[in-house]
Amino acid sequence: MEPRMFEEWQIDKERFESFLDPDYVELPIPQELWETIISDVEGSVANYLEELLLRVALDVQEGLYNDKEYD
Repeated sequence: MEPRMFEEWQIDKERFESFLDPDYVELPIPQELWETIISDVEGSVANYLEELLLRVALDVQEGLYNDKEYD
């Protein structure tokens, strides 16, 4: 995921670290670890979006978006 996408979602290293318990993780986390985390999140989001688009495509094919409530 491009770093700007993280910026748009207001996710940065410091915000991520705020979710960590300093009793279990030494803070701040190393930059190398942060870059690994970004890469893992990118892969997870890409997989989720692909699955989501497939589900929506099936809904469109089945006419779900033709119902009056979606107009």
